[in-house]
Amino acid sequence: MTSSSSVLFNPQDYFSLNEIEQFSSAKSLLMVSGGPDSIYLFHLFNYLKTHHDINFDVIHFNHNLRGEESDNEQDFVEQLCKQHKITCLTKQLNFETKTDLQNQCRLKRYRYIKELNNKSPYHFVFSAHHQDDQFETLVMKKNRGAGLKGMSGIKRLSHVPELKKVALYRPLLNINKNKIQHFLDTHHLKYCIDSSNLKTDYTRNQIRQEVLPQWNNELSKKRVVKSTYKLQ
Repeated sequence: MTSSSSVLFNPQDYFSLNEIEQFSSAKSLLMVSGGPDSIYLFHLFNYLKTHHDINFDVIHFNHNLRGEESDNEQDFVEQLCKQHKITCLTKQLNFETKTDLQNQCRLKRYRYIKELNNKSPYHFVFSAHHQDDQFETLVMKKNRGAGLKGMSGIKRLSHVPELKKVALYRPLLNINKNKIQHFLDTHHLKYCIDSSNLKTDYTRNQIRQEVLPQWNNELSKKRVVKSTYKLQ
């Protein structure tokens, strides 16, 4: 397997020089599930650690929703961090009801990050949302009848809920899923596949499986996503 520190990234494709300088003087936290997107983010930051002295920890959430597969993903992330000498924090999440499950997951993740921050403050948190996530979000909002403000989509920079002093970055919003996966495969960088993403139990998964394949023109999809930034 290729070492991410030897894989060539161009940091300015994701961050300004000023942002990189800020990251190098503060503590960052990466949310890493083990899937292609977050593994790409991990290797990008491992490169930044080597070349720009950026210090970061990893947080992995085990949602305990897919049995052995969930446990295998946790093991994978822990071993990856151990290999690269990165601190890996893990949190087991449990749910009393499956109602609005995706939103429950999101709330529990950020609630725990808030708890972590009370013990050991982080200045920056990073999530691996990418261009396809942005497109899916726009389709969902349009189907719900969102107005112009609602169609602004996912922001590249916001703050962690209830932690206004902790910046939340989504640096991969300009990269689509195919490019991420192609990059990882080309450089023989391993990742996990979440089998639940192949199901259509959730609205987002329905869009991913049924709507996105019809938008096989990446340029058109990119233009739709770019138009939302004017509303932010």
